[in-house]
Amino acid sequence: MTWLLETPVYILSLGGLVTACLLGGWIQLRHRSLAYLSAISIFITGSLVALEQYVITPVEEVELTLQQIATDLESNQLSKLLAHIHSRAPDIHHLAENEFRNYYFERVSIKSNLEIELDTSRQPFQAAATFNVVARGRLTGTGSDTIRVPRLVTVTFLKEGDRWKVVDYEHRPPFGNLFDNVYR
Repeated sequence: MTWLLETPVYILSLGGLVTACLLGGWIQLRHRSLAYLSAISIFITGSLVALEQYVITPVEEVELTLQQIATDLESNQLSKLLAHIHSRAPDIHHLAENEFRNYYFERVSIKSNLEIELDTSRQPFQAAATFNVVARGRLTGTGSDTIRVPRLVTVTFLKEGDRWKVVDYEHRPPFGNLFDNVYR
């Protein structure tokens, strides 16, 4: 049922259809009860949309975490990035410490093809996010020009306390993997 609270499209579609039918019936039949039901339908639809905006589902939490990671990459502060790595992933923590200083990020943009699969059957909860990202930046210490790097990324998150943290990831070229290179 959380799918209903992840996007207002379903609420607006159903509410709009019911309201249109009730208003159409009122216009045709002029029964006062249909006018009242139309007003109630509009109120319920509006209330459900407001509820959808207020409630943050686990999938939306993961999406917000990804957006925060992109923002933290743009800030180029290692400590902010390390805060997103799960305690069960010391290899990723170590890799980030060693590699992060080699890059300067100007812009990190997560594209709209974001897909998040949530697994609540295990403890702690796990989520896998697959998406395209375009990073714009340069290599530090080389005097290189700004480059644009598109990647297809898969990130696995585990819930640690009340936060989603990265436990595994991989990235590759977005348009196929001609040489079977998967980077980590």
